[in-house]
Formats: sequence, structure tokens, C-alpha cells
Amino acid sequence: MNHGIPRVDANPGYHVFGVCDAQDYCLFVDYVADELDGHEKDLLQRLQHASDRVVHEWWKKAHHSAVDIFEIECVDGATEAEQAVAFWREYFHALGETIIQGGHVCDRWA
Repeated sequence: MNHGIPRVDANPGYHVFGVCDAQDYCLFVDYVADELDGHEKDLLQRLQHASDRVVHEWWKKAHHSAVDIFEIECVDGATEAEQAVAFWREYFHALGETIIQGGHVCDRWA
């Protein structure tokens, strides 16, 4: 029990995020093991050069000036991150969003 004290550890966890093209409302959900804050440009470059064909094709058609990047949640491990990505893709799909069913883009920025 931590008695309300925030958790502090060397590995801040895996960050599950969404990238939405505000023009066509397509949503890509993935995770990264590094902080998302301050690395939005790194993420956009990874999308641009993604080896996954689905992600790469979506990104070529995206309206880059109208992209929203947001963190959804932080989890402790890679398995949990993969499960969270699957959950959030299903959740947003159930809400009517068009989900980009692409592969994992990257684990770390470096």
C-alpha cells in the first residue's frame, strides 16, 4: 500500500496514445515505452517512415496540419500495453471511430 504517495520508479511505464486525423477522423492507437510529452515530432516522423504498410499508407493520406496526438493511459509492461491498445481500438471502434488497424510503430524514440 502506498498511502496516496505517487509511484516513482526508473521506468515510467508504457504510454498508450492515439493519433487522430481531424479531417477524416481516422484514429491510430499504439504505445511507446518512452514519454510521449515533448516527442510528438518524433512520433510523426515514425508514422511517416513506418514499415507497416497500413500505417504508412494512412499517414501518406493524412492531413498533417490537423493531427491530434493524445495520451490515453500508462501501463506497467509491454504485454499490458499490447492489451490496452487492443482494448482502446475496440472501444473507439464501438463509439463509431474509424480505426487504423496497423502494426506497432516503435518501442523507443532512440
